[in-house]
Amino acid sequence: ALTTNPLNSQAVLNIGIKEFSGEPAAGRSKNFDLYRHAKDYAPADARLHSMLGIAKEAAGNAASAREDYSQALHLLPTEYQALARVFVQNVDERQYDEAARKIELFVRRWPQLFGILRTYVIEMSLEKDGLTALEKLAINFPKARQSLVGMIAGKNGNLPAAYDLVQKWHAGGVAPLQSEILTVEKALIRQKRPNAAYEFFSSTRSESVSNAAGYIFNSDFALPFSGSVYDWRIRKQTGVTINRVEIQPDDQVPRERQHYLNVRFLGNPLQFRNIYQTIRLPSGTYRLEFLFAMNNLKTPKPLKFNLTCTDTREKLVTLEIPNGTSVASRLEALLTVPTGECLFSTIEFNHAFVPLSFRNRFEGELNIHDIRLIRVSG
Repeated sequence: ALTTNPLNSQAVLNIGIKEFSGEPAAGRSKNFDLYRHAKDYAPADARLHSMLGIAKEAAGNAASAREDYSQALHLLPTEYQALARVFVQNVDERQYDEAARKIELFVRRWPQLFGILRTYVIEMSLEKDGLTALEKLAINFPKARQSLVGMIAGKNGNLPAAYDLVQKWHAGGVAPLQSEILTVEKALIRQKRPNAAYEFFSSTRSESVSNAAGYIFNSDFALPFSGSVYDWRIRKQTGVTINRVEIQPDDQVPRERQHYLNVRFLGNPLQFRNIYQTIRLPSGTYRLEFLFAMNNLKTPKPLKFNLTCTDTREKLVTLEIPNGTSVASRLEALLTVPTGECLFSTIEFNHAFVPLSFRNRFEGELNIHDIRLIRVSG
């Protein structure tokens, strides 16, 4: 392309991108004169100023490279190569507020390329002033919050910094934060730190939600599901619909607001294991109360509510839900959580195995109104 048209800027850029992918190699580029002449031929092309700056920086001429980056950003304030290189310089020189401004431009204009800054964003998060600059940047910028926390909490990142950022935003009333909270929670679980993940989840609930939460979070389905493993998780499946229902008060018909989980079977065979929650239970004895209603519920094997130790898989309690119709039903049971390896337990609804045959169809509705655990002793 250059032989046919020596002024072909895109061909020069392609050569530069191939040469300088990743960190620029030290030493004078064999294409240095090519970049310099291309910039002289097309002085209004910001990308060529950046390419020449990268070549100069690799050759050890940082001061002159800075001038080229400055000119590139003057011509085009969002030129990503110049933005990236100046951002690196800002971090190296501890100019964290300037670095944060470059991050903002990058996230707004080049979100798909934000990953190229990862090493230096993590380096920035290791410094107190750098973390403060990141915190301030993202207070009013949700997209930056998600990008930063996802990057910092990732593998070989700086999870403590991501943890602190989300905690500070939460304390400052920044919202929404659900995506960022889930990112940190999942990172803690990946590190096999479920207790820290649970504490983080609990500490990032609003005060009213925290005061209302019992051993089973969102036990009456009053809150939208957060996606956390410590809240209700619903797995979608053909043959059944599962929806949180909220009935608002009616001025004409006085009644309290009602919430419940509606499980509607569509007359198909299936293996039902679709409703879960992980809970933390100290050792002791508890009374389980399960409040529900049914409408023509018909299953080939009884649906079961199970509470199982997460680590040992020891069954703590099982309740069988009968078939039929009922406006208000209640099941109760006592259970004991042993001392030792049962800090976390898993709630799961399932049933005994049945072959997938149309002779084994699931029909009707189950409405789950509340599931309570009350500590009796221990």
